[in-house]
Amino acid sequence: SHLEQLGILLNSKILDWLFRKTSTNNHVMGYEIIQFPIPINFVDSAAILKFTFLLNKQVKVKKLKFQEVYENVSDAIVFNLYFSDHMKEREIDVLEFVEQDMDKALQNREFESLSNLEKEKVIVQLHATWNHPDNEVVKRMAQFKEKSPDILKPILES
Repeated sequence: SHLEQLGILLNSKILDWLFRKTSTNNHVMGYEIIQFPIPINFVDSAAILKFTFLLNKQVKVKKLKFQEVYENVSDAIVFNLYFSDHMKEREIDVLEFVEQDMDKALQNREFESLSNLEKEKVIVQLHATWNHPDNEVVKRMAQFKEKSPDILKPILES
């Protein structure tokens, strides 16, 4: 089942932006959800989306102050799924760098099988990683509006 991964897509800035552009009200109906475009590479990135979902869920459960960081990285991943070629051409693609950061934090362990303390350590490590100005994900996310004025900028500023 890909429900958790779909949750990341459905709660992303891009689908929120798309819905607001195509709807006359703020009530989301089932038939409208069915019409949302799902990127072709969605299944290929299921593992990273599931991990992102679990991170976001853990942060909310623990009421940690890191939520904004994880939401921004989640949106960056989703942008990368929808606009893969566009982001690669402009050197603002983030997927492989997010995967590297996650692999480093997890050290060949499954997030779901970690103890609560170990999960919290992974969350804290990734929070520090994704707040560091020298981190490649952080650098690329900071360039989204500048390097993608026609696509990412309008979505991020809506």
